[in-house]
Amino acid sequence: MRYYKCTITDTDAAATVLRTWSSLTPQGTYNPGALMVDVDIQRYGMSTPKGMSLFRIHGVSIEDIRQAQTNFYNKVITIELGMSAGLPLANKDQAGLAITGIINQPFGNWQATEQSMDFMIVAGAGSNSEPKNISLQWLSGKKLSTALFFSLQRAFPEKTININIDDRLVCNYDNLGFYPTLTQLAQTLKSFSRSLIPDANYSGVEIAMREKEIVVYDGTVTKEPIQIKFTDLVGQPTWIEFAKVSVRLVMRSDIQTGDYIAMPAGALSVTTAGSYSQYRNQVSFTGNMLVTDVRMVGNSRTRDANGWVTIIEAVPV
Repeated sequence: MRYYKCTITDTDAAATVLRTWSSLTPQGTYNPGALMVDVDIQRYGMSTPKGMSLFRIHGVSIEDIRQAQTNFYNKVITIELGMSAGLPLANKDQAGLAITGIINQPFGNWQATEQSMDFMIVAGAGSNSEPKNISLQWLSGKKLSTALFFSLQRAFPEKTININIDDRLVCNYDNLGFYPTLTQLAQTLKSFSRSLIPDANYSGVEIAMREKEIVVYDGTVTKEPIQIKFTDLVGQPTWIEFAKVSVRLVMRSDIQTGDYIAMPAGALSVTTAGSYSQYRNQVSFTGNMLVTDVRMVGNSRTRDANGWVTIIEAVPV
């Protein structure tokens, strides 16, 4: 069965829970009367942000709609997505946290008999009004991985810092910088790292934020891939660019930006007009791929299998 859980908490020291909506009962069984939700959750590298994520819930009370701005603006929202036990191929172990962020825009809508409330969500990576004040002290002859670790640890003490980048990223002069947001730091490092390693196949340093972790990667340090099963696929993998593939899976939250995936053996590929299909002489994907973007899209009550999916974009490594 399709699983979701949304929890909104206050920003006070006690993290007071304001609202909780879930597709499961308190006993953990499927609730057929759960409210319908629409989701569009995005995970991406911070150097190329793609806007806010959306969580829409239908059937909320008129009191919540009237007081949406007062009750929910700038509150912390946590959303879990995936599949719960019930269907033969559903894997509840793939369900989990999809996003933790700040509600930037809450607003309600009442049309005829339909009442809904939308939450526009941003990751807690800092903003110009509420900066994180990241200070980078990259001294001459030192590795970027070392300097970046201490910079991120100071700015985000509540998160684990996981850095897997090329050891050749060494500056020959003192490179000191101050960045209000993680996005600004990621954009700077992306372009600067590519100037240090002028390899045509080098994509540059990327930063991704997770629930309790900040991951820094550049595709040169591989780790154990997540095996994609044939039963996880919804449709065929598709080449969307010369070196990028789009894979549509049953809704799952265990794949993050910066992870590696391994495609099932014999998975047929489809090409698009912009993927240089004339150079595609293989009918299946082989090897591991680096996940660059993850998008979780769906409606909890639609009948179509495409209505509750995780869409992954990945590049071969």
